[in-house]
Amino acid sequence: MIANPYHLDGLIGQLNVMHDNEIPDIQDTGAFCRTIIRQILKPDYERYTQESKTACKNSLAYYLTTKSIDFDSIVSAQQECPCEIDDPDKFFLWIWEELFPGESYVVDNPEEWNESKDPAHGMLRLHL
Repeated sequence: MIANPYHLDGLIGQLNVMHDNEIPDIQDTGAFCRTIIRQILKPDYERYTQESKTACKNSLAYYLTTKSIDFDSIVSAQQECPCEIDDPDKFFLWIWEELFPGESYVVDNPEEWNESKDPAHGMLRLHL
């Protein structure tokens, strides 16, 4: 199996194109983030090809299991994001819980995985 941090970047890329009127007026951080995931990120994820969905899911599971990536750096790369995400580690966990309810993210034998940091291999494709 291969994990690629660019899959995570692509997964939250829609945060860059959110408009101010799409930001929910919710004070509770957890509810706020989960609303963004359900209303913005999940519909975008559903547009991916099955191959891209699988790649995203696998990469997210790997990085949640191994904690071998700085989730804050991925969120910080979303330069046009109009919302604040205070706890990126928890945010990516909430993404897992919203996209794959009831499923465990724990990867067996992560040492057998390969990690690719090639942006070309991290490209996500949409159904047209």
